[in-house]
Amino acid sequence: MKSIRIDYCISLIDKSLGFEWLAKYLDRAQFDANFILYQQGESQLSEYLRKAGYSVTIIPYRTKQDLPPAFFKTFFLWLKKRPQIVHCHLFEASVIGILVSWVLQIPKRIYTRHHGTLHHQYYPHAVRYDKIVNSLSTKIVAISASVQEILTDREQVPAHKVVIVPHGFELETFSQIDTSKIQYLREKYQLTVQNPIIGVISRFTHWKGIQYIIPAFSKLLLDFPNAKLVLANAQGDYEAEITQLLAALPAQSYVCIPFEPEVGSLYHCFDVFVHTPIDPYCEAFGQVYIEAMLAKIPMVVTPSGIALNLLNHQEHAWVVPYQDTTAVYEGIKAILEQPDLRNKLVENSYTLAIQQFKVQMMLERLEKLYLS
Repeated sequence: MKSIRIDYCISLIDKSLGFEWLAKYLDRAQFDANFILYQQGESQLSEYLRKAGYSVTIIPYRTKQDLPPAFFKTFFLWLKKRPQIVHCHLFEASVIGILVSWVLQIPKRIYTRHHGTLHHQYYPHAVRYDKIVNSLSTKIVAISASVQEILTDREQVPAHKVVIVPHGFELETFSQIDTSKIQYLREKYQLTVQNPIIGVISRFTHWKGIQYIIPAFSKLLLDFPNAKLVLANAQGDYEAEITQLLAALPAQSYVCIPFEPEVGSLYHCFDVFVHTPIDPYCEAFGQVYIEAMLAKIPMVVTPSGIALNLLNHQEHAWVVPYQDTTAVYEGIKAILEQPDLRNKLVENSYTLAIQQFKVQMMLERLEKLYLS
């Protein structure tokens, strides 16, 4: 009999992180786990959790107008059967779950901070909600050292409340090569003839820095006229500006992919991967850094989120200054023209990734946090 009840609150999962790893872990752990998902209707995650035998409650949530009813539905749900531990993921779920659990005085109120300085830079009115959630939580999971710094330095969270637990990865998802899937994606996106392939997996939003990659690629076409730029996860609030930049490129030199479920295989279509957030703290973690490392794809990057204290220039990646188109171009060109450099970056970054980001390491840290 699993005696410790833990409820996970997760918001807008269809547009966010996957949590299937959590269900797999809980099946082996000593917790009676339940899930509250703040979203519209069923999702891939809710169906997965139900099939795995977990209790799933979907509370409709689309905009901030849904906040009061979501609060009261959560309140009465926990009033009837209170968990000993609440762990919240993503902003809306954290606001609702931490506030309700504080009102009900649930002893362990944990949330994982998934954003960096997004609110400070673009939504300053939301910082006060972050600070409320910070103050009412008993512990906060920072997914990188940069998030820990934001919490303690910018938002004055006591250091003892913050625990660093980086994301973990199932290594085979990105490191195993399925040639049939890779060939399928090459044909699907017309990547079989042109080369080299320069890959970007990033939402179309200002702070991701895609506006510095496209002009760099335009310059690269002078050296590699047959190159092709792949922009995956190609949607977001900066789409109009990105589309205008792309209009200056030859139509056959790029492809936009709004969503691709076989993202682990998509990495293996790239010759160089590029990720250039515009400052050190806008990226909270940056899963794509680790995914590219596990897939053994050489990277041109700016150091943000987890990469800030992780990647060394010309050791693990070609690290460039923020908002520097010329440096991005020079980095891509160097990797394409220097096979020895490429091989060194690939092997060093892969070794680093498997040493520090195994999913089991994350799970052990979480379990230690729950039982402390």
